[in-house]
Amino acid sequence: MGQERVGDHAYGLVVFAGLFVLLALRPRAMPGVWELAIFDKAALTLTAMTWLSAEPPVADAAVVVTVDGALTVLLVAAYLLTRAWTAWRPAR
Repeated sequence: MGQERVGDHAYGLVVFAGLFVLLALRPRAMPGVWELAIFDKAALTLTAMTWLSAEPPVADAAVVVTVDGALTVLLVAAYLLTRAWTAWRPAR
């Protein structure tokens, strides 16, 4: 990974760490945040899967598939366990 990509990646980690803290503190308070996080991690996983099939394969693509794929699974499980979809219901 080039030096410029390391900085981009580090900023992304900080943003997602902050999002995960917000979701952990109030999992049903912010409609759309769960869905955006799940979409991002799933999209990154699928993109990295296409990198694996490139000739030659992109360096570290397998790591991205493994890490972001695992995060996608964990996010979906947390979404279901916290019933986060209820954030979309109107307040009573």
